[in-house]
Amino acid sequence: MQLPATEDGVTATVGNRAAQPRILAVVDGDPFSPMTWSGASRGLLTALRRRGVLIGAVNARPYGFEFLERAGSVSRGRLLWHQRFWGNSSRVAPFVRATSSAKGARGARRVDARPDVLLQLR
Repeated sequence: MQLPATEDGVTATVGNRAAQPRILAVVDGDPFSPMTWSGASRGLLTALRRRGVLIGAVNARPYGFEFLERAGSVSRGRLLWHQRFWGNSSRVAPFVRATSSAKGARGARRVDARPDVLLQLR
């Protein structure tokens, strides 16, 4: 049995059946906030949701960790501070990355342990 194509004519096939991928997003911040990635994640995830392929979106960033990164990036020089903070290379960056990864993985498993696509936006 062949299912009809989507509006744009695209289908994924598994055997002889058309299938929509089940996408789970893990985002470094609130997935649907206009402030996360300047709203890019919101736009992308909203479009995926409208197509019916987004099964969930998880915030991997623990509350307050942006403040921890800012504090760990402190430097006398403004340029060095910016480089450390925006380059995720502060003294606390390894801890922040490991903790965010663990939180994102736990959240993703709670939504679906085996999505077809795991989309990570960092």
